[in-house]
Amino acid sequence: MIEFKTMSVDSADARIYTRILLECRDRNTHAVAFYHRTGYTECTKYGPFADEDDAVYMDKYL
Repeated sequence: MIEFKTMSVDSADARIYTRILLECRDRNTHAVAFYHRTGYTECTKYGPFADEDDAVYMDKYL
């Protein structure tokens, strides 16, 4: 899983993307901790789950 994520970030970086956005649930504590450790920070909620209290939105600038 970590290799897949690394490949995705590398691919995004190679294509000149500047930001990656993601959404997960706050009860998924392992995912939230992983994203924090790998440089993601919480950001403004957006999209179809923005009104959900348990939604965690994160982004990472490349």
